[in-house]
Amino acid sequence: MRRLVYICPTFFPKPTGFAIAFTNIIKAIEKKGYFDEVHIFSTDDGLEVPDELQSICSIKKYRVRGREKVAKLPNWACKMAVPKILSGFLGDISKLSPGQNDVFMYEEFGVGFEMYLLKNSYPESKHFLRVHGTFPEFTACFSGLAHRRRYVDYALLDGETNIVSTTNFYFGYLNEYFLDRSYDKQQMVNYYLLPNLIVDEILMTDKVELSNEKITLIQLGRMDKLGVFQKGFFDTVRALRYIESSRPELAKKLRIIMIGGGDDASRVDEQLAMLKLVEVVRHERCSNDKVKAYVNESDLVLMPSRCEGMSMFATEALSLGKPIIFTAKNGLRDYLIDGYNGLSMEEFDYSELANNIIRYVTGECNLKQHGQNAEKSAVEIKRKVEACLDVMFS
Repeated sequence: MRRLVYICPTFFPKPTGFAIAFTNIIKAIEKKGYFDEVHIFSTDDGLEVPDELQSICSIKKYRVRGREKVAKLPNWACKMAVPKILSGFLGDISKLSPGQNDVFMYEEFGVGFEMYLLKNSYPESKHFLRVHGTFPEFTACFSGLAHRRRYVDYALLDGETNIVSTTNFYFGYLNEYFLDRSYDKQQMVNYYLLPNLIVDEILMTDKVELSNEKITLIQLGRMDKLGVFQKGFFDTVRALRYIESSRPELAKKLRIIMIGGGDDASRVDEQLAMLKLVEVVRHERCSNDKVKAYVNESDLVLMPSRCEGMSMFATEALSLGKPIIFTAKNGLRDYLIDGYNGLSMEEFDYSELANNIIRYVTGECNLKQHGQNAEKSAVEIKRKVEACLDVMFS
């Protein structure tokens, strides 16, 4: 009997990129037959096991009260409090009586406390923690989130740690910002690569035949304060205003679909209202199926992000044959190639974003060819995921 204990912040049927990524990985693990049972633990409400996973999976919610508050305590007080806030969770895990054939996998540093406790309680089992999204950048660069570094510190305590990343980018980032470029610390970390998985249903989606009347751009992201900054929404609007001023005849050929909701959505809408020639289509929140439909009906995806992991939005866009304009110095660089399946830009540089859009509109860069290359990239990502799973679990 070999079991996987999978600890994640959310899961199916939630429509977020994280939930989709986590569900896809468990589907791939089930398909490869590494484990006889998969026990999923999450702090989220309303989660379910998809029908195709019912034969091997169970899912259980656990509660953690005061995680953020505990992370802000002095270290001695934090160490005393962590077992208390996770006592119920530890009791649920103990009922499984994990052993040397079992594997624990933790999604994101946010569950670093859980990894710290379980790695000490079940040292004979193998433990993997996967880096997702932009947790490392937000923790390292936003002073208001600095307390979350405690989760990382605890995950790295007590012996070797297996860290899995969706992109190669985070290997260097973690070494620099969390391990202080110290070989003493780095030698205690084993790095593994495991990108987000693209499921076959998306790769087989019928592609929409697009008209030549307008070039449709699409951008998506949460619109709270951090999200608006991270995703570069204002850079997009500035780029489009730049095109309206410098090339008004081209601006009339553009349509932008912008999807996102949050506390700062009104600020984005105020900026979009300044566009006079570019057609604007605005959606607050959409189901994942709706988002995929909008992407399928678009020509070009915009991702002028200040920081980005392996975005599920970008990954699914590639599988639908959509080229992407992307910032070069983050996790997107692992699978987006300048001049092949998109065009790169420097973060904050809205004039470069504008010029890249113009290159596609004028035909200097071939949208159709880059779209075909995007589909090839998506197939290659799927192969890479399967190989990476073998390295971890075979």
